[in-house]
Amino acid sequence: MGEDAPTIPRSEKPKACLVCYTGRKKCDMAKPSCERCTKRGITCDYNRNRRSSINGLAGTLAVIESGVPCERCKKHHRKCDQIMPTCSLCAKSGVSCEYILPSPIAASSSSSASTQPPTQISGLSVTSPPMSISALSPVGLEPQYVGDPDLYPTFEDYALMVNFFAVERYSLINWMDSKSFLESFFFVSPALRLTWCTIAAYMQTPRLPDIVCFNYYDRAKKAAIKYSETPSLKTLQALLLLAFFSMSSGQPMVAQPLACKAISMLIALRLDVDSDDSSDLNTIQLSDKEKEERRITFWVCLYTIKMLQISVPKWNPIQQVEIRSNRVKPAKKPNPLTQQQEPIQIATVCYLSACLEVIHKIVRQHSSPPKPQTNIIFSHMPLQKEVQNLKYLIPDNILIHENRAVSVAQFLGMIMTNSGSSRYEVVSNLFDTIMISVFYNATVCLLYRPQLYLTGFLKIDSPELLQPDAIPNLLNILDSSIVAARCITQINSWVVRFPIDRDELHLRHWIWKEHLFAAFALFEAAVCLWFATCRTRRWWWRDDEESKTGDALVMDEMERREIRAEVEDVLKTLRELESVFTVVTPMITCLLGMLREMEEVELEYLNGDEEMDMDEYFVDDDMNSILIGMQLVVLDDVGNMQELVEEPWCFLGLLGCEVDNGLRWNSAIEAGWRRYWRSHFEEM
Repeated sequence: MGEDAPTIPRSEKPKACLVCYTGRKKCDMAKPSCERCTKRGITCDYNRNRRSSINGLAGTLAVIESGVPCERCKKHHRKCDQIMPTCSLCAKSGVSCEYILPSPIAASSSSSASTQPPTQISGLSVTSPPMSISALSPVGLEPQYVGDPDLYPTFEDYALMVNFFAVERYSLINWMDSKSFLESFFFVSPALRLTWCTIAAYMQTPRLPDIVCFNYYDRAKKAAIKYSETPSLKTLQALLLLAFFSMSSGQPMVAQPLACKAISMLIALRLDVDSDDSSDLNTIQLSDKEKEERRITFWVCLYTIKMLQISVPKWNPIQQVEIRSNRVKPAKKPNPLTQQQEPIQIATVCYLSACLEVIHKIVRQHSSPPKPQTNIIFSHMPLQKEVQNLKYLIPDNILIHENRAVSVAQFLGMIMTNSGSSRYEVVSNLFDTIMISVFYNATVCLLYRPQLYLTGFLKIDSPELLQPDAIPNLLNILDSSIVAARCITQINSWVVRFPIDRDELHLRHWIWKEHLFAAFALFEAAVCLWFATCRTRRWWWRDDEESKTGDALVMDEMERREIRAEVEDVLKTLRELESVFTVVTPMITCLLGMLREMEEVELEYLNGDEEMDMDEYFVDDDMNSILIGMQLVVLDDVGNMQELVEEPWCFLGLLGCEVDNGLRWNSAIEAGWRRYWRSHFEEM
């Protein structure tokens, strides 16, 4: 700051606006603008605290850009003190002060770069024009900052992001180069900048006060909505992050409009067509890095939309959205240690998006009971081929499936041993393997759920079991469902029971919190194991290996106890997630009832009691039934909090069953399936 720059005491009551005070001119203190500022067309500001922030910001930019003077001082060869919004010399003269910098992209380009004017296709900026520092001040020429101080970047924001990136993280949806982001922090889109500040504020350790976190969130949402009118890749990324963050925070009503805006912007930017195949982009020489950014943005968008479609009620309009992924190449897995893409590995979000696409088809098929003429025993066949193709798509070295040769613990142990010496490699390989395996096996459990229920609802003399291959098919489904579900629960138990003295990676504290929606897969596995151990009729089982025949499977007392212990570990995980992901609260209520029932069935087996008559489960007792719903707290238009009870988020719920003789899932599809099972059972 120059010698002529005045010092403004914070405790002093303003006697002039900033421009008059800086130029040491008499100010009439008229509002909203003094006479001197009005005549010169300069924005009049009486907020001195804001001045200190802007001065510091301008000083930071001046250091970064090696002290570029304002345009007027540069023209008259005068020494500029680089004060924002106007330097001292311009303030004394009463003229507008403007600072112009070359954009970071133009500054880093070679001297032989093309000098053609910037070209834009569907909001995608290819070559950036010179950028004005005045965009960061109230006197600037850029309209997005004028009169909206919430959009200003501050030192506090910058320090928050520096601390956030100082911790080595591995995130599913992080496509960002942290170094480049920090270098261009004061130039980047306000929507994207404030969105990352929101995420950093909520993930700060220790966590920042709620009022600070909410302020960042409110500013980010405001910026994202404001800039969503003009398609831009950075704004699209901000919308996706905010939608994902809102879903993780249990705010589906906020996430849905953000996701809808993201879909419209994705189509406008033509991200659903690969950069190498798009006729609109043929005339533009995109770099490999820009192409990869477009691809990873598309796959994150697809993942977010599919997760939202699976989670929200089936009548929601977003269910009608269709995004085709067959025209976009898989994105490469970025490595933040080298800031490059690894040419061999595909980004994890691509595999998870493929899983969610199949899960969405399965959930839509199961959203209503089969028609009377449909043979439910074999109704899974069409989608079974897609699940098999999904298995062939995922590399064996990152997928734990039913045909594995080693146990889950041994497989994950080998991942840790063979991942190299870098902590990031160990973390990323473990995260990829766990998440991909969990979602793939959840796909298997979801596919076979109606057929699994037949093992409890069909009587031994049912005519449907006389069909060719009916019993072998149901036996295979029962076995596959249990194996897939136990893959999920054993992965969770491995994380829960990982030795604390060896847990240098702090797996228990971050592995599930980095991907909160994996809770849906954990709950799906628990539902399958609960039904198999408590509701599947006993004549499908044999108690020991010696008595195993082709028309029954083995389920002894020891295995039942092991399964119940794994479900208890699922409950433990969901309880830990409940503090940050209240969506799991209905699942916890349901799991408590399942565990009580599993323990009772174990005692019945131990005492040799006869199995419970399934007729009890079809007694209409609405008075004593308890609907499990999801409580949401939302803000109305005037800022008041309101509590709502909505349909719980999950993949399929209970599909018409009751838990612990009274707990029902509060979902629109439950009543239809309950009527179907009742009529199906009574006809047998």
